[in-house]
Amino acid sequence: MLVFAAVLVRGQVWVNSLSLWTDAARKSPDSAAAHEGLCFALYSAGRIPEALTACDRAIAIDPKRSDARINRANTLLVLRRPAEALREVDAAIGLRFNSAEAHTTRGLACMALGREDEAIASYRQALAVNPEYGEAHNDLGVALVHAAQPAEARVHFEEAVRLSPDSVEYRSNLQACPR
Repeated sequence: MLVFAAVLVRGQVWVNSLSLWTDAARKSPDSAAAHEGLCFALYSAGRIPEALTACDRAIAIDPKRSDARINRANTLLVLRRPAEALREVDAAIGLRFNSAEAHTTRGLACMALGREDEAIASYRQALAVNPEYGEAHNDLGVALVHAAQPAEARVHFEEAVRLSPDSVEYRSNLQACPR
């Protein structure tokens, strides 16, 4: 009976990822993993300034958490702070070079700074790590369109759609790509 009651109480916390990670961070204030999870949940909920605070807390507890740094970089990009995002994602790459997500985030930061060549190189590095990463294919396609290379962009948009056929964004980019 006690196990069933505990499951009922815990079930009230697990309504969604935000409630779960809020509870975890509250109960384990010195857990970098809990604050990293909270950062991502807050980001997903559109609560960007709070997400940044949670990422900062995770990194303060454990500066070597590369995923927390990637999450922080993405949060900074939403806040239109690309130079800071680039520094943060470079720190993440220094901790874990073989992260397709980190290289893709680096590409986004470079694009926001108008550094297309660096962005293209970052997306290519992401695909060298994980050739099946649809987001990197799509973002590389966008960068290549900006660099006036629509033929190669189309190849990457097609691959993004193949990998993620339900993505409206990827299909839209493919349809809009000049021939």
